Amino acid sequence: MERLNLNDPGSKSPDPVNENINALKTIFPDAFIEGKIDFEVLKQLLGGGD
Repeated sequence: MERLNLNDPGSKSPDPVNENINALKTIFPDAFIEGKIDFEVLKQLLGGGD
């Protein structure tokens, strides 16, 4: 059996938060300003704006 080192992908835990943010960027690119989520824009895009 081979030993893992810190650079091996198998030694890393998945990051579900980052994966979800990347999915949102793909689906709703207009909701991101300077790399951050604009929640008001996201609400409007989802049809929840008041």
